[in-house]
Amino acid sequence: MLIEVAGKTVLQHVWERARDANPETEPIIATDDERVADAGRRFKARVVMTSSKHLCGSERVAAVAKNLESEIIVNLQADELLIDPGLIAKLPGLFDDPGLQMATAVTPLSAGLDVNNPSLVKAVLDDRQNVLYFSRLPIPFSGSQNKDQPAMYGHLGIYAFRRDFLLEMFARPQSSLEKMEKLEQLRVLQAGYRIRAKIWPSEYLGLNTLEDLARARKILEGQ
Repeated sequence: MLIEVAGKTVLQHVWERARDANPETEPIIATDDERVADAGRRFKARVVMTSSKHLCGSERVAAVAKNLESEIIVNLQADELLIDPGLIAKLPGLFDDPGLQMATAVTPLSAGLDVNNPSLVKAVLDDRQNVLYFSRLPIPFSGSQNKDQPAMYGHLGIYAFRRDFLLEMFARPQSSLEKMEKLEQLRVLQAGYRIRAKIWPSEYLGLNTLEDLARARKILEGQ
């Protein structure tokens, strides 16, 4: 989070994109690391310190959400260096569906990406854009792409929740699938709830490797 890209830390880039998504709200940096907190305070961000015992980001966000009154809570992972503010702004609109409790975003995977890379989380959707499953393995299995096969999607590191659902779900223990895949969203799917996905074009899927960092630096410094 503290690596500098184009003159700013990764943390500041992501915070600014969250701020630009809705200038009427103030993004909150939730962290258990004083180095991250100090970096956020230097660019006047609102910082909330959280426990080091949280097992995932959504548990950390739930701890902060207890003291918020917002009906919809957006959890943006701080490695989403090039996330589109337009996506952040549109995700809460999915909750016009009164039965929906959680939403996220995916992007069609472009040719040339290594789908076998476990850092690249894959998702399969149903016909209503609800997520059937997330995995670090390539899903759905396919020897080759053709027009009769469903698209392969990569998961973007953003979630939105109804506040009460977030507090209840992420007070529960980790699920068995969540532990196996190390993906917190599987706690929700395994409990039988829907996650609606917003399909969004993106050439960048978070900052997981040094190769991702080099690609992001090239894009931002080019701008």
